Amino acid sequence: MFDPGKILKVKVEVAPGSFGYGRATIIDRLGSQLIVQIKTAKEGNKLFPKGTRLWFTNDSPKVTFNGMWASSVAGSQLVQGKTMLVITAPKHEPLEQKRSWPRVAVELPVKLTRTSSGDSNAAEGVALKNINCSTADLSRSGLTLEFTEDLPEPFEAGEEVALVLQSKDLDIAVTARVIRVDRHWIANKTVLGLEFTNLGPPAQTELDRVLVPLGGRPRNPELEDKARQAMGSGMSSWSKTIQGMSSFAMFEDHESDSKTESKSKDDDSPTSD
Repeated sequence: MFDPGKILKVKVEVAPGSFGYGRATIIDRLGSQLIVQIKTAKEGNKLFPKGTRLWFTNDSPKVTFNGMWASSVAGSQLVQGKTMLVITAPKHEPLEQKRSWPRVAVELPVKLTRTSSGDSNAAEGVALKNINCSTADLSRSGLTLEFTEDLPEPFEAGEEVALVLQSKDLDIAVTARVIRVDRHWIANKTVLGLEFTNLGPPAQTELDRVLVPLGGRPRNPELEDKARQAMGSGMSSWSKTIQGMSSFAMFEDHESDSKTESKSKDDDSPTSD
């Protein structure tokens, strides 16, 4: 699998919570270690300091391993006049789903606002920077954003931003914290993983309107099992399970508010003689 001449996708930790993606060519073996050359869109031979962590990932049908293979930079070696990286023997790390709230693929326009200090609640007078982008996926706990253009200032893990998600019915205003930054060097693309830091009831309700039809998990406990069924059996099954349910029952607080709504409907209904 890690034979000389093989080219694999590689993920490199450039800072805590910040990763870059490129291509690694296996140059040779050095005992149990490997000599590799990492290529990006701008550099044909990118070097990293000793101790830098990296992972080989699978994005080709010709590569049959699952999960990721972890390694780290052990040093460097001169090969045909070029300095190459020497890395430790890769160790397999199975992929695990660590999210408590599964994400669904959905594309929504997003207006992201950041400050030079990275504080979404910065004091008045601090220059704000607005960026228009779109979601790649979304859940009750967070979302993924993709940027295909060069950013004037790179994002850092831990930075807080203000977001306005533009759904069909209304805009959802939330704040979020950057928890992962992936820089795809070959594709010249940046991917951000963010978690919501404040999500009020109106925003939760509107998120449910977006997520539930796609099989996402709602805040309404009554719909929890039905959303889980939709994730396992697809949209057609989900559509059948929600037939006959009012939109109010789906998206509003079903304890006190649903009783009030039901009573209101009964009072307004015409009586039969």
